This record gives sequence, structure tokens and C-alpha cells, in this order.
Amino acid sequence: MVQKDTMYIVSSSQKTLLKEILSEKLSLLFGNFEVIEVEGFDNQTARSFVSDKIKEEISSDNIKDYFIQVSQGSPFYLEVLAKRFSELSRKRGDTGNSEEALLDAFADLLYRSDGILNQYFTNNINFFLEKKSRRRFIPVLISLAKGNSTVKTIQNDLGKTDKNLGDKLRDLVGMDLVYSSGVFYKVSDKLFEYWLKNVYILKTRSDIDDMDIKYLEFKHSVEKDFKAYCMFKSRSVEDIVADLFESFEGEKIRLSRNDRKVPRFDSVENREVSDNISEVIGRVKNRNWICRIKQDDIADENDVHDLWELKPAKKNSKITRKIFMPLKGIEQNAFLLAKEQNVWIWDIKQLNDILRLFGKFELVL
Repeated sequence: MVQKDTMYIVSSSQKTLLKEILSEKLSLLFGNFEVIEVEGFDNQTARSFVSDKIKEEISSDNIKDYFIQVSQGSPFYLEVLAKRFSELSRKRGDTGNSEEALLDAFADLLYRSDGILNQYFTNNINFFLEKKSRRRFIPVLISLAKGNSTVKTIQNDLGKTDKNLGDKLRDLVGMDLVYSSGVFYKVSDKLFEYWLKNVYILKTRSDIDDMDIKYLEFKHSVEKDFKAYCMFKSRSVEDIVADLFESFEGEKIRLSRNDRKVPRFDSVENREVSDNISEVIGRVKNRNWICRIKQDDIADENDVHDLWELKPAKKNSKITRKIFMPLKGIEQNAFLLAKEQNVWIWDIKQLNDILRLFGKFELVL
């Protein structure tokens, strides 16, 4: 019997399957469920969480932010990573090498057979993919983890034409192991993708049998990735956005539940508008995309209005798309005004989603 005045809370990491069960199989029994998607911490909360777990004197912002972007703010991943890093740092003392502690923490957790995260991801594969289906899906997951994110690039990587590739990708999306955005497919869990690329492939396909050499090879891959992230983090936001614009090749991506085409720009430039507002301009012949970025304050209606009123610099050119990036947030009235005036809003989460689609690191601000 179902109690009349009882609130039922159902939790699952398989969002697609749960939504299907609630909407189709349990709707008559329980009425309408309110579905709440619980995501990872935002950047500020994640940084406070990590700082609370790690002594300030033995950790740089680069390491904290690296944890946050690779874990996508997941409390579970952050807890495990920060705890192990802190333990190793304390063993070395405050004058120890923090980067070496980072490499050892990743190796202990992700590479070693008894590592918490290695066991977690191995169990995920065993749970989601039955033994018979692993041969069908694992090559696709591995290809995605290597950075191939469209049907064409996955086909090229597999080295053969797979007529069932579309069906396999749809099945992986249904299992919430993969998500789609326009023409792109990505492994849903970024740290799982990291493990597939740097651990699973190494352990199962490397020509080297010596596990000690593989261990060192893994640490080298982490070190290389961390240094690449530090280089990314040292760049200005407008440079990062300009680089993103230069990566566009006319693909379709998912923006606010709609597929939108991003053009291949002939040229991209950026400039400073004021102390806390910068601008990135992408040009295709006489058509311009204007993107304004506000970094230090919450955006208001004036910011949106100024962008809306912006006119082309040259008579024979026109502005075909205006984008506003309020990286510290935006007032509700300003958001509604932008929607009314057809100004696209890319907040930090939307920007990071797009950066990831194009194989970039994500911003932690």
C-alpha cells in the first residue's frame, strides 16, 4: 500500500533510466515526480571544499583547480583526491614537492589495482557493460576517451566502417555513460574518461609487459596533463575564448536544448572594452559574431543593453550574433532582457561545456 501523505525520494546515477521509470512505469502509482538533477559543486564551493581538506601552505591554486576541473566538482572525487594528496604531502613535510604528491596521489587512486577510484571505475564497467556487451562498447568508449568526439572521427580511429556505430552511441547515451551535443559525443564523467585514456588503455593495450614501466608511464601522462593545464590557466579568459572561436569548423552544438551551428571564422580577434569587460570578435566575410565577457562583477541590465546597442564598426559589415558571458553571474532581469533581445548568454557552466566539446580544459574561476 502507498501511504497517502508520504514523500517518496528516489535517487539514481542513471538519470535517463530513472526518468523513464518515473514518467512511464510509476506515474500512475505516485503521480507526478519533481525531477531534480544534482550536479557537482560550482567552482567557488569546490575551491572552499578542497581548501578545507588541504593545508594552504602545501598546495598551490594550480593543484586545487586541477582537482576541480578534472573531477567536475564531484564531492566524492574531490574528497578522495584531496584526502590522499594531503596524506602524501604531510609525509613529505611542508617543504616537499607538491607536484610529486599530486602525481603519487593520482597513481595511488587511479592506477594501482587497489586504488579507490581504479576499483570504482572498474566496477562501473562491470556493472554497466555485461561481459557479452563489453566487446561491443569498450572500443567506442576508448575512442571517445582518446578525444574522438564525432561519428566520423570515431570511425577513422576504429579503422573500419561500423554500420552500427550510431546505435552503439545511442545505447551508451541511454546508459548515461555518454552524452550528445549536436554532432558531438563525450564520455559523461570526465574523470572516468581520464581513467579510460590514461589507465585502462595503458593496462590492456600497451606493448610493454613490465608493470613498473607502465606505472611510470602513467605518472608521466599525469605530469604532462597537469603542465598543459597550468599553461591553459595562465592565459587570459579572452585568449581562451578566442582560441575556442578559432576551433569552430561549422559544427552543430547543443545550446539551451536547441542545436545551433557555430561558423568557421575567417579571423578572430579580442580586445579590452573596459577594466572588467573584454570582447572577442569572430568574422566570416562581412558578418561578425560579437562576444562580450564580464569577469569581476555580476552582470546587470546595462551590460546587456550596451551589447544590444552595439553597431558594426564598418558600414559594409553586420553583426549576426551577440553573445554575453557573465562569468560571475547575471541578475534575473538582465537574463530576461538578453532572452528578449536574442542575446545568447553563456555562463561559466555553458562556456565550460563548449570548451570540453572542443577538447579544451575547463575554466575554474
